[in-house]
Amino acid sequence: MKSIFDVNMEERKNQNSDDLILVLTTNNQIYLEMVKEALESEDIATLIKSVAGYHTRGMLPFQQGFFDYRLYVSKEHEERASEIVSTIIPPEELR
Repeated sequence: MKSIFDVNMEERKNQNSDDLILVLTTNNQIYLEMVKEALESEDIATLIKSVAGYHTRGMLPFQQGFFDYRLYVSKEHEERASEIVSTIIPPEELR
């Protein structure tokens, strides 16, 4: 039996990078996690990219705002993902 992680990884491998849409750029990991969980609860696979990596930020000798997280979804889920992002993230935090 495949876990959710395995299914998500297969979906991500099968997606062409041209099919991915950036829906959120933030330096706030809490907002990132909230949006990621909301999207995945609606079966929308997510891909997070970051220059510094996902879990090593606290160990870096850089200002936390120096690096941004970028959250991507497939084009087919762009509209719903954007709705979720705008519901969770305050307007002044959106970039």
